[in-house]
Order: sequence, then structure tokens, then C-alpha cells
Amino acid sequence: MIEKDIDNELEIENEPLTEVEQELYFTQRDIANSAKTYAMVKQDSATNALSRASQKGIKPQEFTNNGIITTKNGNTDLKLIIEDYSKVALKQSTSKLLRLLTIKFTEEGGNNKLIKISLREAMADLGLKDEKDARAKIKKDLQTLYNISCEVQKPNRKGEKDFLTFRIIDAKSIENSVIYANFSDAIFQHLQKCDPMPYPKQLLKIESNSQKNPYALYLGDKIVELKKLNQYEKIMSKDGKKVEQIILKRSFNVSVKVLIDICVESGMPSYETIKDKSRHVDKLIIAPFERDLTACSTNIFDWEYCNAKGVRLTDKQLEKVTYKEFIDRYVKITFKEDYPVAMPNIKKVKQANK
Repeated sequence: MIEKDIDNELEIENEPLTEVEQELYFTQRDIANSAKTYAMVKQDSATNALSRASQKGIKPQEFTNNGIITTKNGNTDLKLIIEDYSKVALKQSTSKLLRLLTIKFTEEGGNNKLIKISLREAMADLGLKDEKDARAKIKKDLQTLYNISCEVQKPNRKGEKDFLTFRIIDAKSIENSVIYANFSDAIFQHLQKCDPMPYPKQLLKIESNSQKNPYALYLGDKIVELKKLNQYEKIMSKDGKKVEQIILKRSFNVSVKVLIDICVESGMPSYETIKDKSRHVDKLIIAPFERDLTACSTNIFDWEYCNAKGVRLTDKQLEKVTYKEFIDRYVKITFKEDYPVAMPNIKKVKQANK
């Protein structure tokens, strides 16, 4: 089965599509204009964990000038080693710049280690206005990326732990108002194997830093990753051997605990550290969480509290609650209609059914 998109006419050769399959393909065609809102970025669990690594988790490495950050994303363990960590800072602006460089890498086909982007273009993409300030900020963030080495461990299909180490960039400069960053050989080869993910451009411009909405960028980044994993649902036959239907999903549910864990890694006090010292759980945890979730959702998705089955909570259930009642909630995330759906491989589905 071969898909061709010629003059907006969709043709499928050799094999007719069912109504469900046609709906999937035409949905993909109808939202092609989503490029105005989304960019494609090569990613996996390791690079997503890297993009959410926070200075808050840094610990000094014994007998060196290095700092260590350890984090986890699903079944992937990530350790960052930051050389001369007291002289650089892993800020949210650093995460945004790395995403922007990887977006540029993806858009250009993923075949060139050297990423070039004009300072003006980077300023527009990152929501920066003052050129002098932007140049200084990007220079510092490039230095931070240059100082970082990563160690990744994740299980393979055999259940064994695969191990990968890499530097992020091994050369960088700003010359004639053009930013240059050279991905290291290891991360270049790794990114080439990664799948692309739709990434909302608005997230790169969001005002999120240590002073304002400090958790918004990381919350939005995690929700975008979860959306990629929850784009459609396969309805299986009763014996569980065949796919009978594929349903597109605009909404999915995520536990509050998963999202709070992201905030805690970004510097939010955990409930365990404040429960005996302060009664201000709402002020220190719940209110900042809701504020930053709203901040990162603007023009991207809507959210509301729900139960595990996705049923909206009643007004009574939304009244002042204990921390346990809060952490046991779920959040229903509904992306706007312009989300660029990554289609399932219909041919593989049909072959698996035979």
C-alpha cells in the first residue's frame, strides 16, 4: 500500500481502505496547515528527559569541579555530568535552545551535525526581543550545552540494559549574527534513529523561569510527550489477536502524581518535606501547579480535573480537598484541533491481522 499526496489528491494503490482508514488519512491531510503551530522534533525518552533536566537537582561530584544530575523518564535512566558547573547554569532557556536546535536539525532532514540558525530567527522562535540581551543569553546557554555529557541506560527488547554516553555539542559559536552548534557524533547518530514528535512552537516562547511560572515549561514538555503516546486507540477483537478499529483521540488522562513529580524535579517542594512544617499545601503545591498548568496550556490544549475513567469531577469534588484527594485525581488533557496526528501504519496493522 503506497500513499501519494499529489495536488492535495490522496491516492492509495493496490489495496482499498476501509472507512476508518480513509478517515485517518483524510484527517492527516486536512490538518496539514498545523505547521504554523507545530514543529517536528526528533526525540525519545532520553532526549525528553534531557530537555526537562533542571539545575535544581544538581549535586557536586567528589574531587572534581563537575556537577551531577540524575533523572528518570519511564524506564530510561539519565545522568548528566556538567563540567565546571559553578560557572554555568542549566536554565529553562538552555532547554528551549536545545529543543530549537533539535527542531532545526529535524527540519533540515537530520543529516547534518552542524546546526546554523540566524540570531534574529532564534529570537523570534524563543520570544526574545532585545538583541544584545538575546546574544548574551544564547552564548551562556551554548556554553552550558557544551559542558554537558550524558549517560543513558534503558532496557532493550531482551530486557538487558543498553548503555549510551555522549556529549551534546562539541563546538559552538556566534558569528556575524549566526548561531552555530555542532552535535557530537554520538548524539547525532542517536537522533537519526529517533522518531519525530509534533512540538508546539508556543512552548518555546512561554514565559517560564525561576521567577515566573517555574514549572510551566517542564509540565508542557511532558504533556506533549504523553500526547504523542496517546494519539489513537486500537480496538482489538475479543480474542485480542486482530485490530478491529483505530480511533483518533484528542483527549487523554494523566494522573496528577505524574505531573507533580515533574514539578518536584523542577524545584517544587515535595509534600513529604512540608507536611510537618507547613499547612500551606495549597499555596506551595496545588495553586502553583494549577497556575503553571494553565500557563503552558495557552493555545495548545485545555485541561480539567477528572477521575481515572476521564469523568469530570463535580463541583463538590472540586471543593477544598486533602493532599491525598488531590494527588489521587487525574487531569484530562484535550489538544486543540490543529494537532498534527502521526498516523498508525495501516499496512502493518493489516499484515498483523492476517
